[in-house]
Amino acid sequence: MSAESQIQLTKHDFSDIEDKSSWAFEALSELYGSELAATQLGLEHEAYTLGEERFHRTIARQIERGEFADNTAAKPVLSSLVPLMATAFDNWVHHQVTKVRRKHVALQFFQMVKAESVAAITVKSVLNMTAKKGPQNIQTVAIFLGKALEEEARYSRIREQEVDHYNKRIRKALNKRNGHTYKVAYLERVEAHMLEANELSDPWTTWRSIENDIAFHIGIRLLELLIESTQLVEVKRENAGNAKLDGEFVQLTRAWADKLCSRAFSLAGVTPRYQPMIVPPKPWTKMIGGGYWAKGRRPIPLIRVRSKRAMQRYHDVSMPEVYKAVNIAQAPLRRAGWATGSAER
Repeated sequence: MSAESQIQLTKHDFSDIEDKSSWAFEALSELYGSELAATQLGLEHEAYTLGEERFHRTIARQIERGEFADNTAAKPVLSSLVPLMATAFDNWVHHQVTKVRRKHVALQFFQMVKAESVAAITVKSVLNMTAKKGPQNIQTVAIFLGKALEEEARYSRIREQEVDHYNKRIRKALNKRNGHTYKVAYLERVEAHMLEANELSDPWTTWRSIENDIAFHIGIRLLELLIESTQLVEVKRENAGNAKLDGEFVQLTRAWADKLCSRAFSLAGVTPRYQPMIVPPKPWTKMIGGGYWAKGRRPIPLIRVRSKRAMQRYHDVSMPEVYKAVNIAQAPLRRAGWATGSAER
């Protein structure tokens, strides 16, 4: 099994942005000369290459820290797979409770956490672990899942028993802490303080003290449910016959690894790090397409919005006076010809 991460990032070819046969180069050359045209399109090309490099550094850090699931490339995976996992978990627990005589050893612990939380923890944790470099041993993944579920059960009681206290004093402070380890350490301190102040009914009894190897049993069942409901990962045996290296390892299926890499590739190409302009910005005639002259991968919008749906509300709005005012504002000062370039909006 490869020691490399399955999330491999491919670089874009942005050479078309500064292409001297493009419409943008011809238009700029006619207006400001070929030298300024080439320099301006070089800056626009640089904006995209710098943006891609920044995106790659960010995702590499997140993979290394075990936080890949927080990257925008992984968010659609969570939104589509968590409901499937939650349904599978709910169905399994119901079957265990109503149909099975010999219950699963961890059933009582599974019932302490809501299905949606179980599913989110499972998908996020497995994504984070399988995105890392090197093979992920199934025992390691399973135990990590089991411990993560216990943490959720342990600290969710703070939210449930002291809702107002949590919302007013804990939530904001918790969100300021980066990384899973720091969040858990903070919640441990909060729990200790609340117990001392008699704000929690009982101290936490660790699951390990009730049942040996419980984390492993929990994690294995969650992995099985994840595979059955989503096909996100698969388990492969490697190095059979080699006593030291023989083992079963969890990895992303090729289909999902390809989807994640493809989405990361697309996002890396539409995150330019805008550079100042040395020629006047392209005039605005509609909500998208002014500013930079080259087409690029992501035309600049006149205003910043959070979604395509928000932008669509402006498509049928007639705003000729608005565009006229913006074009006047972004035009260079006119002294002896135009003397100053316009920076990014």
